[in-house]
Amino acid sequence: MKLANLVCGQWLEGAGEGTALVDPVTGERLATVSSEGIDLGRALAFSREQGGTALRAMSFEARAALLGQIAE
Repeated sequence: MKLANLVCGQWLEGAGEGTALVDPVTGERLATVSSEGIDLGRALAFSREQGGTALRAMSFEARAALLGQIAE
């Protein structure tokens, strides 16, 4: 399974074979991921303009709660 990247509001798969993501306990190959061919400059600009503004508008507690949800 190849994981996609969320870039500028769209899920995009990088080109090429990608890098294997391996379970550190079992050594099992879980997926691959690649950013090859992804416009990282555009992705960073989008993140700063869209995500950065939204995150700065949130309180520390609200940002911490979002991180907690990701960890679940």
